[in-house]
Amino acid sequence: MSRECSAYLVDTNVIISAVIRGDVPRRCLETCSTRYLVPEPVIEELLELLATEDFQDIVDRIERKLSKRRFSVEELLAREIRLVATLLRSSIEYLDVKPDIGSLVRAEEVIGHRDPNDIPIVAIALHLAKTYRNEKICIWTDDRDILGELPKKEQAVKAVPKPHCCKVS
Repeated sequence: MSRECSAYLVDTNVIISAVIRGDVPRRCLETCSTRYLVPEPVIEELLELLATEDFQDIVDRIERKLSKRRFSVEELLAREIRLVATLLRSSIEYLDVKPDIGSLVRAEEVIGHRDPNDIPIVAIALHLAKTYRNEKICIWTDDRDILGELPKKEQAVKAVPKPHCCKVS
């Protein structure tokens, strides 16, 4: 477990955090030159978010900030264009990989009791750890369930709140 992560599987909440708060995830993407992996379930979850109450909560938070003059529409648009540019410049790889049954079962054992929605990303990380044994796969996440359960129950994959090479405190 002492090896540094060679690839980071990016969780949905990191991308959402980059949109809402922006600072830390964006600076990590800008300053940390490493491999970022975005699996299909993260893309699906982002698209599904648009049809949920959570999306309306995000909109409401941004509208409150705009109404309190915390930033202008111009600043918001500039920030989002910078995010797109940062994402395009980063070493992001799209993954369309299906985890094997063993990885799905193990992910359910590790995280299913806390949050079944976290099973796909943990299963993909476990699958990648088996497939790419010469790499250290880490999940970049803000999810307390994953950050809390993974170190207790699984050694093949690590969860981190930011990439190790990120120059942000």
